[in-house]
Amino acid sequence: MIARRLTVAEPITVVATPAALGAPLLSRAEFADRTLRIAPGDRLDRELLLEALERCGYERVDTVVAVGQWSLRGGIVDVFSPSQASPARLEFFGDDVESIRLFDPSSQRSVATLDELLVLPLVPEDGEPAGGARLLDYLPAAAPVIVDAPKLLDGPNEEAPAEPPLRERLAGRQLVELSLVAGTSSGAAGVSGAAEFVLETQEVARFTGRFNQLAVEIGRWRVEGFRVRLTAADDRQAEHLRQILREHGVESLVATSLDGPESLAVVVGECSTGFAIPALGVIVLTEGEVFGSRRRSLRRPKYQRGAALTAFSDLALDDIVVHEDHGLGRYLGLRTMKIGDREGDFLLLEYAEGNQLYLPVERLDRISKYLGGEAAAARLDRLGGASWQRVKESVRAALREMAEGLLRLYAERAVADGHAFAADSPWQREFETAFRFEETPDQLRAIEEAKRDMESDRPMDRLVAGDVGYGKTEVALRAAFKAVADGLQVAVLVPTTVLAQQHWATFADRFGPFPAKVELLSRFRSPKEQRAVVEGLRQGTVDVVIGTHRLLSKDVAFKKLGLLVVDEEHRFGVAHKERMKQLRAAVDVLSLTATPIPRTLYMSLSGVRDMSVIETAPLDRLPVETVIRRFSRGVIKEALEREMERGGQVFFVHNRIQSLPSMAKLVQELVPQARVIMGHGQMKERELEATMVKFVTGQADILVSTAIVESGLDIPASNTIIINRADRFGLAQLYQLRGRVGRERQQAYAYLLVPADGRVDEPAQRRLRALQELTELGSGFKLAMRDLEIRGAGNILGAQQHGHIAAVGYDLYSKLLAEAVRELAGGPTATTVDPVISVNVEGFLPDDYVPEVNQRLALYKRLAGAAGEADVADLRAELADRFGPLPAPAGQLLDIVRIRVAARLVGVEKIEAGDGKALVTFSPATTVDPERLVRTIARSRGRLKMKRDFMLEAAIARGEWPRVRDSLLGLLDELTRT
Repeated sequence: MIARRLTVAEPITVVATPAALGAPLLSRAEFADRTLRIAPGDRLDRELLLEALERCGYERVDTVVAVGQWSLRGGIVDVFSPSQASPARLEFFGDDVESIRLFDPSSQRSVATLDELLVLPLVPEDGEPAGGARLLDYLPAAAPVIVDAPKLLDGPNEEAPAEPPLRERLAGRQLVELSLVAGTSSGAAGVSGAAEFVLETQEVARFTGRFNQLAVEIGRWRVEGFRVRLTAADDRQAEHLRQILREHGVESLVATSLDGPESLAVVVGECSTGFAIPALGVIVLTEGEVFGSRRRSLRRPKYQRGAALTAFSDLALDDIVVHEDHGLGRYLGLRTMKIGDREGDFLLLEYAEGNQLYLPVERLDRISKYLGGEAAAARLDRLGGASWQRVKESVRAALREMAEGLLRLYAERAVADGHAFAADSPWQREFETAFRFEETPDQLRAIEEAKRDMESDRPMDRLVAGDVGYGKTEVALRAAFKAVADGLQVAVLVPTTVLAQQHWATFADRFGPFPAKVELLSRFRSPKEQRAVVEGLRQGTVDVVIGTHRLLSKDVAFKKLGLLVVDEEHRFGVAHKERMKQLRAAVDVLSLTATPIPRTLYMSLSGVRDMSVIETAPLDRLPVETVIRRFSRGVIKEALEREMERGGQVFFVHNRIQSLPSMAKLVQELVPQARVIMGHGQMKERELEATMVKFVTGQADILVSTAIVESGLDIPASNTIIINRADRFGLAQLYQLRGRVGRERQQAYAYLLVPADGRVDEPAQRRLRALQELTELGSGFKLAMRDLEIRGAGNILGAQQHGHIAAVGYDLYSKLLAEAVRELAGGPTATTVDPVISVNVEGFLPDDYVPEVNQRLALYKRLAGAAGEADVADLRAELADRFGPLPAPAGQLLDIVRIRVAARLVGVEKIEAGDGKALVTFSPATTVDPERLVRTIARSRGRLKMKRDFMLEAAIARGEWPRVRDSLLGLLDELTRT
C-alpha cells in the first residue's frame, strides 16, 4: 500500500527501519502493470481475472479472512487486497461486474459498497521479485529523510551485514538527523554541508493520578501564556480525560493537532513522553504523566482482531453423533440423492450392525456431535431398538433429581439479599482511564456485565473465561475498585503463592493513587505479618486482600466483605470449595479462568452461572508454535540455544521435585553459558520468592521448576517453554503452562516432551494432539469443550462422576436438563413438535452454489434451528450476499423452512401438499383451540374439513410453487389465529 501511494505521488510520511529500506519490491513499472483497478460496470473475463490474482501472489481459499486471499463461488469473487481494511466481494453477471462490496471477514456479510477496488500485487514470499527494487527507489529524490538515531547512519546493519552503511545508501538525499544530545550530530562532527540546530526542551512533572495538582498546574501554565496539550490514545480515552478535568473544574476542547490557538486541548494521538518547549510556548502531557506508565497501543484493523467463536465443535467424517430419536451413530458425510423426481441433501449416519440412516438436512436440529466420554469407545445404537429409549428415560429420571438441586441453588440466589452497588463514581473513571492497554470489545463487554451484576440486588455469580493474557485481571480490578468505592472489602483468592505475589503487585500499583489498603496473605508473609493482615480484615482497615487458600482459614473473618474474586477455581480442593460456598451465599462472586473445567463450563452453559467470554487477542499477539518431541538432549539443547541467542528466557518444567536437581544439572551441562536457577513448592518461602524475583527481573536465563509457574507469571522476555513428560499433565494444565510464553510480539515456542521410547497412553495422546491442533489465539474455550469431550462433565452439583453425559452426549444432556428444570419450575414444557413438510418441489443447497461441505452443513444447521420468519429472512439475505442469487432449489428450501417454522408455532406434526389440497396433522400438544377450529371450519364453506382426529384437509392453490407456498402460509396463519 505504501508503494502504491508513493507511485501516485500521494503526500505521505513513511516510517521505516533500515532493514525495511532494503526489503525487495517489484519495480515501479512492474508494480503499476500488475495493479488491477476494478469498478462496477467493467467488463472482465473472469478466467483472466483469476489468472491475474494468481500472478499477483494471491492464494485461493474456501473462505477469505486474511490479506492476500481470494475465493470463487459461482458469480461471486472475494478478494482481500491491502488497499482496503476489509475484503471485497465482486458480484458478476456473466463477464460484467455488477457490484463491489466490502464485507466483514468474521460474519462474511457485506457492510459497504465500493465505487472502485484496487487489487495491489503482493511480493512473493519464496524469493526476490524480478526488478529488485527497494523502498528508496519509490521515494522522490527531493523527499527529506529524517533519521531518528544518527548512529544508524554509520553503524553495521545486523539484519543484513552485506548491505552498505545507511549513510552510503542515502547519499545525495536531504538528511535531517534527530539527536537527543547536542553535539552528537553529523553537523557537530564537522561533516561537510551539515549544520546543527538546538531546540531547548524541558522535562515535565509526573502527576500519576493526582488530578487536583494537575488542575492547579494547568491553571498556572495558562496564566504564564503556555498552550497546554494532553494526548490520549483514542476518542474514548480523550472523552474520559475531559470528563476527569471537568470534575476538577477545568474545561478543555478536543483538537486535531498540537498546533492551534487553544490554551488547553486534548489531542488524540500517540506520544512516547511529555515535554515543554519554552521557545514555542508549548507544554505536552501524555497519559504517562497524567495517569502513570502506559503502554503504546495501536488499534488494529478489524479483520486482525480475531473472529468470534461461531461453533464449539466442527463435524468431521467418522465423528460420533447423537440423534434424539435413534441414539449414537457415526457420521459418514453429506449425500445428494434423488427421491422420486426430487433431489435433496441427506446426512448419512451409520448405526450398529451396519444399518444406515439418511437424515434429511431440514431435520439437522435433531442431531448433535457426541461430547461425553471417549468417542472411540462409544457403542453405536441399533436403529429401531428399545435400548436407546431406555437410556434416555434413565437419564431423564436422574436429571429430575439433579434439577431439584439446581432449583434449590437458583432459589437461594434469587432470595438472597445482595448488596446493590452504586453507579460508577468519578474515581471509578479515573481508575479505569489509568489502564495501560487498549481494551478489546469482549473485555469491555465483560466489564460492563460484571458491573451490571454488581449494581443489581441479587448476588453476582459470574464466570469470566478468556485466554491467558487476554485481560481477565482488569475485569477483576475494576469490579474490586467498585466494591471498595462503596465501602466494602474485596478478597481475591488465587491457587499459588507465586500468583498471589504477582496479583498483589498489580493491585497495589493500580490502587496506589487512591486511599485504599491492599494486602497479601500467603505463606510468603511472616506469621507476624499474617496476623496483622487478619486483624486488619476483621477491623475493616484492609480493603483488598490477595491470598491463597490461607484466606479460607477459620481465623480469617471480614468486617464487611462485598466481593470475592476467585482465580482458576478448579485448582482448589473440595474442602476449600465448601468454604467458598459459605461465602458465596451473601457476597458477589467473580470467577476467572483461562480453560474452564468441564463442570464449571457446564454450569455456565446451562445457565446456573452467568458467563462472559473474552476471545479477542491483544494487539500483535502471535500463536505459540507447539511441537511434540521425544525426550532428547539434542532437542533440548537446540531449543535452549535458540532462545538464548535472541536474548530471551526459558521455562523448563519438570514436575518431579526429587529429580529436579539432576534435571537442572543436565540443563546447565547442555548450555554452560546460561544462568540456570531452580524453583519448586517445597522450598522455603523466602528462598522461592527470591528465585522468582531473580527470574522475573531477568537475572537468570532458564528457570527449571515444577508446575508452580502454571498460573500468573507475566514475563514478556520468556518466549520458550519446555514441558518434560507432558503426557502426565491435564489438558487445562498444559494450556496454562503454554500460556506462560508468547505474551508479547515475538514468536514463542512450546516443546511438549514425551518419553524417549514414545510410549504414551491413548487419553494422553488425545490431550497432546488437542493442544497441538488448537494453537490459534483464543482457543482456550474450544479447548475446554475438547476437555469436556475427553473427560465428560461429571455431576455439576457434587464430587462424584457419573455416566449420564457419556450415555447421551453433552448437547442432548443439556436439553433434557433444561426441560427438567422448566417442568419442575412450573414453566411450559418444551414441545418436541418437529414438522415434516412434504411438497412437490425440491429444496437443497446445490454443491455448485455452496461448494464447501462444512459451510453447507453449517447453513443447514442454522436453517434447521430457525425459530421465526426473521431468522429465515436473514439467512436468505446472507446467502444472496455471500453466494449470489439463489438458485431455484435454494429458494425453495428457504420457503419450506418458512412453512416448517409456521407449522411448529401451531403444533403441526406433518403437512402433505399437492394437487390442490393439503393434509395437516396436528400434534396432541397443539395450541389450536378445538372449539374455535370447529367454528373456522364451519365458516370455510367446505374449504376446510376434518378427516379424522388431529387431521385436517384443506383446499389450497394449484399451479406454480409461489402460489402453493403462499396458500400454505395463509392456511397456517389462519390456524394460528384459532
